[in-house]
Amino acid sequence: KDPQDKTRRKQITMPKITDSLDDWVISDYEEQGQSFLVASKKGVTYDKSLAEEGPYEKLDRNGRYLIPINYAYGSNFAFFTKKEMLDRQHRELNFKNDDVIIAAYPRAGCTWMEQIVLLVMHRGDPNALDTKTKNTYDPKANPPRNGKVLFETMFAEKSDVDMAAPWGSLCGQDMGLTKEDIESIPFRRLFKVHYRPHSLPGMSKAPEHGENFVKAPVDVDGVKIILLLRDPKDVALSLIRVNSINLQKGGVPLTPFLKTFLDGKLYSNDWNTYYQEWLDIVNQHPDKFLVIAYEDNITDSVGTIERVAKFLGMDLTEEEKESCRKYSAFGAMKEMSKNSKAEHVHVGKVGAWRDIYTKEVVEAFNEKLRDEKLGSYAERYIVNDFEEK
Repeated sequence: KDPQDKTRRKQITMPKITDSLDDWVISDYEEQGQSFLVASKKGVTYDKSLAEEGPYEKLDRNGRYLIPINYAYGSNFAFFTKKEMLDRQHRELNFKNDDVIIAAYPRAGCTWMEQIVLLVMHRGDPNALDTKTKNTYDPKANPPRNGKVLFETMFAEKSDVDMAAPWGSLCGQDMGLTKEDIESIPFRRLFKVHYRPHSLPGMSKAPEHGENFVKAPVDVDGVKIILLLRDPKDVALSLIRVNSINLQKGGVPLTPFLKTFLDGKLYSNDWNTYYQEWLDIVNQHPDKFLVIAYEDNITDSVGTIERVAKFLGMDLTEEEKESCRKYSAFGAMKEMSKNSKAEHVHVGKVGAWRDIYTKEVVEAFNEKLRDEKLGSYAERYIVNDFEEK
């Protein structure tokens, strides 16, 4: 592998936390019209002359870290997600009655679930997928292959996403997909979204988010939505791992990153708020949703495949189920994508945080998970018997 190819991420060993969340302050900052989150270590003086430019953040060696964000429709987004792009989605994206949407907080297992869903749709046939583009739909593919359409870059200009390298290549060919491209997909369509629900076309009820021009997916007969849950302690660790290229060159350290996550200020928004809002929609439209926990997929992948197939109205043979299981296993997904620029699959381990987090960090997560608005879904992730190693 070319070490200069920054679209490839090297798996790194995360160091155990040695400082405290209280050592860091997270605040807002704006420079030349760009919004940032600032993680500053208490008692450290900022020396701008030591700052370095990077694709995600500016780094000051004295302890000041800046993470670019964008704000639109009442939510934080990646800085290449433009409000104009969201406006177009609200005006032009019409859902069809057999569409499938996977909704999840980033790093909750979306890539894994999209692999399962696409395999189920095509009865276990791996040749129907294009893992070289991270299962992203490419209208130019010959022969045509099915793939997801990612909301975060739908209708985006390619130049907008390229500036966020390496995300440009990770998002594949879905950047700049036109309305015509999306409407002419010759397969059952799969959408993937990390948005909060009110940011989806047709879902906003607040006047400040703009007028709804299209029907919300929950109001279109036949649309199916799969909501993924995962322990936020693993989610946060996976988020920092996926930015490991920045860690290697001196990016945001783990402790201020975790504090930013716990404060709900990452571009992905607050984990609690994200799932409170989605679970509220689930309770209003239970027939539209299938809620799956990442951890259950680990322990019973065949059971997950059967649940997904039933939810999508697919009656699979035992042979087809086995093929779905085989080609959605982590080893198979890594092998299938090894020639891709989109190395997005790691180890899929549950509880990797136990070797890294301190008791202070675990209790901070417990405090968030005790939020009664999350209901019983969060109870499984509360840990009362943690002992530091």
